[in-house]
Formats: sequence, C-alpha cells, structure tokens
Amino acid sequence: MSEEYDYKLRVSQKEIKDIYYKIIRHYEFVDIMDAMPVWILVLNKTRQVVYYNSKLANDICITNKDQVLGKRPGELFNCQHAWEEHEGCGTSKFCQYCGAVQAIVNSHLGVKDVQKCNLLMNVNNQTNAVDLEVTATPTNIEGEELTIFSVLDISFFNRSLFIEKTFLHDIGNTVAAIISNTNLIADEDDSELKDELIKLLIPTAHQLMDEIYAQQEIRKAELGEWEIEAKSVSSLTLIDEVINICKHYIIDSDIKLELDKSAEDFILITESVLLKRVIINMLKNAIEASASGESITILCKNINDVSAIFSVHNLKYIPENIRLQLFHRSFSTKGKGRGLGTYSIKLLTENYLKGEVAVQSDQEHGTVFSAIIPLRLERREFN
Repeated sequence: MSEEYDYKLRVSQKEIKDIYYKIIRHYEFVDIMDAMPVWILVLNKTRQVVYYNSKLANDICITNKDQVLGKRPGELFNCQHAWEEHEGCGTSKFCQYCGAVQAIVNSHLGVKDVQKCNLLMNVNNQTNAVDLEVTATPTNIEGEELTIFSVLDISFFNRSLFIEKTFLHDIGNTVAAIISNTNLIADEDDSELKDELIKLLIPTAHQLMDEIYAQQEIRKAELGEWEIEAKSVSSLTLIDEVINICKHYIIDSDIKLELDKSAEDFILITESVLLKRVIINMLKNAIEASASGESITILCKNINDVSAIFSVHNLKYIPENIRLQLFHRSFSTKGKGRGLGTYSIKLLTENYLKGEVAVQSDQEHGTVFSAIIPLRLERREFN
C-alpha cells in the first residue's frame, strides 16, 4: 500500500452530495452506468461512494441514496474487516492485502487496474465468502477526479474451477491408487503379502471417503442446509477419533500426532460432526506444514465451564502477509483453486458452532490454530 496515500481521510456528506449532483447532470454517463449488468460504484479520491448504478441498487435493495453515499466499498458490502479500525474500510492491517483497495489506489494514480478480491462478508452474524473481480478506472467529471469501480461476482467460476482442477484431480489420484493396490492383491498368491497389501489399501479408502464427505459438508454449510444436532461428547474421545482419521494423511511416518500433556477431558454439547471436521482440517494443515521428525500437538481445554478451546500446534512459522489472508475461501499458498481448509475452519466454527477461530505464529514457537466454541451449544441459537 502506498505510504503517500492517506487511507484514513474522508470528506463530508455535503461534498459527497455535491459530486453526486454533478454526476447525475451527465445523463449519457448515468444511462451507460445503469445499462451495465454488473455492480458499479463511482468513488471519489477518499474511496467514498458518490454514485451507484441501478443494478446494484436493485440487487441489494437500496431505497434511499443516503444508505450508500459516503460509504466505502467494504462498508457497503459488509466486509468483516471494514471496521477493524475506527477509520473504516481500507485502514486495517488486513486491508493492505485487499485487491479492491489496491485497484482503487492505483486508479488514483491514473492507472486502470483489475484485481481479485476474496471478500468475507458478515450478514446477520453469518460468515459468507464471495470471490470478486474488481476493475477500477480513473475518470474526470467537471474537474472531479473519480474512479469507476465495477464489481463482478466470480464465485461460481472459482468453485467450478476448484471442482474440475483440484477436487476431481485429487479424487482421481486416490482412486488410481486404490485400483493399483486392488490389482496387486488380485495378482498376488502369497496370502501374507495379500494381507499386507489390504492393510495399505484401507487407509487410502478411508482418505477417499473423508475427502468426499468434506466437500459435502462444506457445500451444505455454505447453503445453510446443515441441520444442527447438538449432542454430548467427550473431548478426549473426539480427539482420539480425529487422530485416527488423520493418521491416514501422514505420508512420512516420522511425523507424529500427539495429545498435549495439559489436555483436559470434559463433556461438551455441540455438533460433533462439524467440530471433528474443524479439528481434522487444522490437523491436515499442520501435517502438510511439518517436516520429518517433527511433532504436532493437539490441545483441548474447558474454559471456566463456559467455553471449550481446541487447538493444534506445529513448528512451521506463517509470515504475517499469509496469516492475514488465511481464512479467505480462495486463498492458498498451495496453488490456485485451493484454500478451502482454513476457510472451512472459520465457516463451520462461526456459522454453526457459534464460536471463533484464531491463529498465532512466531518464528520461535511455530503456529497454533484454535477454535473457541461454547461448551453448550443451544438449539435456540439457530432459530
């Protein structure tokens, strides 16, 4: 982000409306904006909305221009980070990696810019991830230096890309491994060797099933179709089940999964299927980040008989620029189309388990992912 640009500065509503009335005097410009099939905002030098097109007004049910004028894009679209700082959208530590902010600032330098923006929206206390392609184009109307800011929702495209390029590819590799092993079993006459091959086949089959279940679960969660069944579960019993599942993801046998010595056994009432998925994804990330000979520790604690914390620690350090983007749906250091693991941790924990997630990382101690959830999940929270 540019050090010369003042990200905090705003102008008065009077100045905003003065520019708005200048714009609407240009009928041809307004007609073109309103004819566009995408959302369009016109922004001033302080990134505040001074005009918006009819497509946006209709889609988000704007009935009064005062609902929009003067706001910044993140504030209008309920970005979870829009009010991390008092000065609003564009001023938090998260915003320095926002494609929308970067594009708008570049347009103020006279350069048209196209960026991707992975937006985490907060709507009715629910996390909703949207992938956007934003275009910021500089323009000038009656001496006012402005930005035409268009917004295209590419969420469906990104999700389709993930299914085609990543999920199906991974599933295909796993199925190929299963077929190869079954062919070896069919051709083998030695009964003892057959038994060994069968033992190798079982974890691969479990991994395949888990990957399919994971996709079904996140899809149901995003559509709001998950029917919560809060039941009593022992914390250590749940952790033990998760460790047994995640052993199948360890290729290097020198990577160890260990229960933290201070872990506590307690009873909590929650949606255990989703909680297991959250912890599995934390463990899978830790396994992928760990080197041979390293240990991953899992901790669970009862906090004042009100909350429960489940955390996973590994020795890999995550730099701040990556850490601040981890929970976005399409962000990943592993390649385009990935990034569902950390996003699903946030989605399931916040929307269904009614908790919160956190990540801490430093070069000395490594990284800890945590999910803090109510000890007793009440059904009325979903009414």
